[in-house]
Amino acid sequence: MWKSLYDYLTQQFAGLKWSAFLAQNNNNITRAAKLRDIFRNDLYPLSGMLVIVFSILVGLTYYFLINKKGGAGYAFRVKYWVAALLLNAFTVTFIMLYISMKMSKPFNTLHPFKYCLSLATTNFIYAALLFFIVSIVIKRFSVANTTPF
Repeated sequence: MWKSLYDYLTQQFAGLKWSAFLAQNNNNITRAAKLRDIFRNDLYPLSGMLVIVFSILVGLTYYFLINKKGGAGYAFRVKYWVAALLLNAFTVTFIMLYISMKMSKPFNTLHPFKYCLSLATTNFIYAALLFFIVSIVIKRFSVANTTPF
């Protein structure tokens, strides 16, 4: 299911379905199919794991290290929660953009950058959404239980 969610959004943001990408590169169809398989079999699962792990780590850091018991409550404000959300989303985005560009480098003649960028955009959305969900769960056990709402 995770792969299909990634695959759908990545293709939408790229503006080109994999079938059309393969048709465009019919003279080099084996390399195009291999690039598609790298995205589907390697990058999508890696992206999912990175989003999950990093969102949980940033959530735990925000609620239990920055807003620890006995602290001044400096980061209880919504703007700091938004900063943590954006830090999470941008970090995951740039890490996956870097990894996807490195993994697709042998296929540069096929111009895979639009898929790398769309995967990064998809990761931004999923990382922000997952951080929001993690915040709802974790905040109940923290002293910052009113942040963000």
